[in-house]
Amino acid sequence: MITEEFFVHAEQNNWIILTSEIVLTEVANSPPPFRDHLERRIQQVAPTSIPVSERVLTLAEEYLRRNVLTEKHRFDALHVVAATLGNSDFLLSWNFRHLANYRREALFLDVNRDWGYDSPMRICTPAEVFEI
Repeated sequence: MITEEFFVHAEQNNWIILTSEIVLTEVANSPPPFRDHLERRIQQVAPTSIPVSERVLTLAEEYLRRNVLTEKHRFDALHVVAATLGNSDFLLSWNFRHLANYRREALFLDVNRDWGYDSPMRICTPAEVFEI
């Protein structure tokens, strides 16, 4: 399973893992076998959690206002903001259509720069992250 490969790769490379309340909510709402596995692995890596603050909600709203994403994908916007405010080098996503694509990544980074966040965060698929 590619998710497990990610956790192993992250541990082998001593990556600092960040998460957010949004991720933990999505995991909690996943089907039981997958949910149980992810909850165990997340607990094992003890990630730093980025809280959903007013700043997170405001920047996510800006992504929607500037048509980077639609209202239907508000949670995706929250993921990107959490990673941005956490100064992440990359955001790992299994969402190939709305997040992990070059065009969309450039739009997020444009908004981030306008808001004073200059970090060149990459939005990667699980396969891409193994090359980092």
